[in-house]
Amino acid sequence: MAGNIIDTLYADTSQLLRQLEERKDVSLQSFANANLRKVLLLSAASWFETRISEAVRQFAVVHSGAHPGIEGIIQRKAIDRQYHNYFEWKSQKPGPFYSMFGDHCGELLKQAVNGAPALKKSLAAFLELGSLRNELVHENFAVFAFDKTAEEVYALYQSAEGFVTFVEKTLSDPQFGRSKAEAVPAAEDFVV
Repeated sequence: MAGNIIDTLYADTSQLLRQLEERKDVSLQSFANANLRKVLLLSAASWFETRISEAVRQFAVVHSGAHPGIEGIIQRKAIDRQYHNYFEWKSQKPGPFYSMFGDHCGELLKQAVNGAPALKKSLAAFLELGSLRNELVHENFAVFAFDKTAEEVYALYQSAEGFVTFVEKTLSDPQFGRSKAEAVPAAEDFVV
């Protein structure tokens, strides 16, 4: 298993559930499974929020020549407490994210995703995770029920990883958006 915090959380969660199953502690296993999958969902979505927000910040750094004024404006007006506006979570649409970068760059991102079936699938998993996360935190975490197992949440996370990596690499590329004729890096290079 890779070494990031979500992989570790999933491995630890899986180990705990296996131990409870071996002990035949069905009620504690059921309780742990119901709650640990919520924690996994929330953790994966939060991890992606951190990474996408940092990618937007890096975009400003790279394309402004690290101008502190531009970095400050981007941090305060486009990043701090703005992530919830980046995507249409309820309808699971990426439109606002693309349009944040203007017509040209937004269209480049959209074409890259739509032109690579694996990346499009990765985006769908990312949006589903974000949508489920919003339901979880806005519809009473303690009693929220959803039909995904921890394994299914982790599989969504793994699939969504490709989209997040694509965004990170594309936005940090100093050539991205500089020429009307250029395209974004090969999308299939970022899909796991």
